[in-house]
Amino acid sequence: MMSKALFLRSYLIIVFLILAVGWGLDRILVYYNEQENSSSEKTQLLGSFLYIDTLIKHSGSNVEAAWEQLHRVFEKTLGFPVALYQLSDFSADKSFLNGLASGQVIALSNEQDALVYYRKISDSDHIVALGPVEDRGNRPSSDIMLIAAYHLFVAVVLFFWLRPLSNDLHELRTAAMHFGDDNFSTRVNINHSSSIRPVADAFNSMARRIEDLVSAHEDLTHAVSHELKTPLSRFKFSLEIMTNLDDSKQRQAYLQAMKDDVRELDGLIDEMLSYAQFGVHNLKLNLEVVHAEDWLKEIISQYNPDINGVDINLVVDTSGEAETIRIDKHLMSRAIHNLIRNGLCYAQSQLLVTLQLVDGRVILLIEDDGLGIPEQFREQVFQPFSRLDSSRNRQSGGHGLGLAIAQKVIMQHGGSISVGESSLGGAGFKLNWPG
Repeated sequence: MMSKALFLRSYLIIVFLILAVGWGLDRILVYYNEQENSSSEKTQLLGSFLYIDTLIKHSGSNVEAAWEQLHRVFEKTLGFPVALYQLSDFSADKSFLNGLASGQVIALSNEQDALVYYRKISDSDHIVALGPVEDRGNRPSSDIMLIAAYHLFVAVVLFFWLRPLSNDLHELRTAAMHFGDDNFSTRVNINHSSSIRPVADAFNSMARRIEDLVSAHEDLTHAVSHELKTPLSRFKFSLEIMTNLDDSKQRQAYLQAMKDDVRELDGLIDEMLSYAQFGVHNLKLNLEVVHAEDWLKEIISQYNPDINGVDINLVVDTSGEAETIRIDKHLMSRAIHNLIRNGLCYAQSQLLVTLQLVDGRVILLIEDDGLGIPEQFREQVFQPFSRLDSSRNRQSGGHGLGLAIAQKVIMQHGGSISVGESSLGGAGFKLNWPG
């Protein structure tokens, strides 16, 4: 019902505005045409009066005798009736006589409301009347019918254009109201040919974005509560046990466990703050030019194979390209560290880092010889707090934010990251961004 009311209101307003504008423009054109026609008509009439005046003067007879001879010629030549009057016939109208005395052409309406034009013959007491003259300002009925048909056509076209537009706007309005009621899965479904299709697409894109953000926020809140609860519970348990212990060695062991829990909480908070930082779309990168091989060697040198039990090998292939790349060194180093640590958690004996520079793009592969990642879980690994194993202890690979942060860093650099099979048999992460 509201949709119909909105349509009728919009339709009537637009039709009224078009009619008003059309009528106003028509009146303006008619006015200027009348002014132009009036000026032209007066010029023609003055010429007609001068023509009559000249012929009468050159006839050699008095005015009345000349008129008897020439008035039929005048009517035939001019195309409308002519008549001759005495000044005494208009003695009652002083303003009329004064106008004639000054040589003006005076227009008066007759009984049929038609215009008759008068002018005094020079050097005489006679007045020539021309008319009634056809009123050229009256519009033919065919013109009026044509204008009416045009406005009717416009009204019909507007109806068939506004009706589907009104329905689409109602659909958009309804979707917006449902979305405002927390129905984040609401989408606008309208015809592809609709004139507001771009608006609907923008709404759907916004809705998907907000739905993803809300879903991610809910998942993140749940995961964070779980991640925080686990070390806090251990800390609380250790604190309660330690208060009842007299043995100093046992107290020291529980104290060390509490310190480890605090360290884990500190690391988790640091990771969460880092991840939240990349939720800012206008995060500014501090880009700098670095030597690609030296940069990667500096990162890899921080990992001791004797401690990790995994050898990290670096292969660089520039293929004639420049050996420098342009990156935010701090953020990109953070991403590479996260990927290497992830590989070290699952590699059995070796980790392979391969850098290629191809057509101005950087392709970086980080591969391990672990068990790999099943194909159905490869997109999941980049979600916050996502880990493929069910355990959530400190030995299972951090807090589950490392790969999510790495993906954010690569995306901020205008690139992409994906995971597939490694040439070593395990998981292989492929980074690709403009260099």
